[in-house]
Amino acid sequence: MVFILLLVVVISAILMGIFPIFFKRWNEVNVEEKYGTLKNCTKIIYKEIAVIWSKPLHNAEIKYLSKDFLSEAFNLKNYSRLFDLIDRYLIAGILTGFLGYIIWIFSLRFGEVSILFSITSLQFIATWITGYLYLKERLTPLQVMGIVSIILGVALIAPQV
Repeated sequence: MVFILLLVVVISAILMGIFPIFFKRWNEVNVEEKYGTLKNCTKIIYKEIAVIWSKPLHNAEIKYLSKDFLSEAFNLKNYSRLFDLIDRYLIAGILTGFLGYIIWIFSLRFGEVSILFSITSLQFIATWITGYLYLKERLTPLQVMGIVSIILGVALIAPQV
């Protein structure tokens, strides 16, 4: 049972370590290419949505539950920029992060938090490996020392499980 718990926690850590890679790729492909920065993207989309949803506040003739407002507020053409941002990277990032956290929460029922939480530090190693393989990122010597420290720390804690 102990080894299954360790395996589940490691899988959770790997999933939680992978999801930032998908978000970084999503940012490079969708946000930077079209908007420049995530901040600029958020501003543009907020301005477009705010105009639709604040019309009843500015125009006394239109009320929030009126037919005119509802037809415009739920017209998907008005949200085309927002839907343009949804792609496989964003969906994969959300799914891996969500699945990793669900597995993590489930595993907490069967072990001590202080030990299991230390094992989840393996997510940093999973992030580095996928970043190296997928995004071609390189490590500095200080980062290598950090990864070695994580591995040694987990090796010291794992026998206590």
